[in-house]
Amino acid sequence: MKVKFIGATKGVTGSCSLLNHEESNTKLLVDCGGYIVGNNSDWHNNQDFSFKPKELKYVLLTHAHFDHCGLIPRLYKEGFVGKVYCTRATAELARIILLDAAQHSVVFDKYDVKKIKFFYIDNNQKFEWGKPISLENDLRVSFLRSSHILGATGININWGFSNDGKGKSIFFSGDIGPNVGLNCYLPLLKETQYSFPDTNYMVVESTYG
Repeated sequence: MKVKFIGATKGVTGSCSLLNHEESNTKLLVDCGGYIVGNNSDWHNNQDFSFKPKELKYVLLTHAHFDHCGLIPRLYKEGFVGKVYCTRATAELARIILLDAAQHSVVFDKYDVKKIKFFYIDNNQKFEWGKPISLENDLRVSFLRSSHILGATGININWGFSNDGKGKSIFFSGDIGPNVGLNCYLPLLKETQYSFPDTNYMVVESTYG
């Protein structure tokens, strides 16, 4: 597995990480956010991607804030045809946010937003938080509940399974909410779930965390 950090590396917006699972020849993104800080945000959002959207198979979306989902319509505009994996609540909020943004955007319009193929991870009775979802042979993802906003998640990506079945894993926290057992500032949301204890690598939001 190779990881390249595309956005939110020299600032606090534009979260986007590119993963390349060489074993299954699968490229995917965790988030694809827009820049929203400063007078040059339109310029940032209009720059060429450092990857080819048509080569991506999946987008894994942690939550619906624009700085995490804001450039997903551009992916479809430029050739991406895969699905965006997220909770139903995240998808419904993201649609509202992106359709509103399309009225002012110089990089995508409402028709690009309507192209988005959301895949609801929690759309059936068999859904369980933390239960692995198979994307490709030797590549699985698991979603854990976050209290950041409605529908928000952390995402665990698992690959390279050995005889013990565990393999390697990397956890993307998304943005972190303050709602934990001893600090319940968000009473309408359940507590944040922690990453699996045997996680090998962690990519953690640090703006507030």
